[in-house]
Amino acid sequence: MDDASILPGSAASRIEDLLRQFVSRAHELLETQERMRGLLAAVVSIAEDLTLEAVLDRVVTSARDLVGAKYAALGVLSSDGTALTHFLTVGMDDETVQRIGPRPTGHGVLGLLIHDPHPLRLHDLGAHADSLGFPRSTRPCGRSSASRSGSATRCSGTCT
Repeated sequence: MDDASILPGSAASRIEDLLRQFVSRAHELLETQERMRGLLAAVVSIAEDLTLEAVLDRVVTSARDLVGAKYAALGVLSSDGTALTHFLTVGMDDETVQRIGPRPTGHGVLGLLIHDPHPLRLHDLGAHADSLGFPRSTRPCGRSSASRSGSATRCSGTCT
């Protein structure tokens, strides 16, 4: 005997809906658990070597991994808050970094964040009025977000 002959149509349909919801929520729970494991791993790794460069590199790497980005960068402001003293990138090999050229110093869109520290979400980074463009050796970046947090400026985005 199959389920259709035992249960009326509406009851069978309701059970199927409940099972679908259960499976969907179980999947969401597993994804959340995986993100929490990643966050815990990031916290533990940050405490391993406490030199500034090592900590910043692990912060940027962990952020990139947690959001599933290919590249990530972090800019650190000078003590007077007018320029970047550090600009770290992860996800690019040394050859790519050399082709790009000098690291940003806090002009253009990054400069905007230094002087007006509000989160910025852009659909086309190159189209922003404060954009200074990209080196010829890089691919233009599309969707991007950037924000300033305390003495750090962080940016993320996708390049096409």
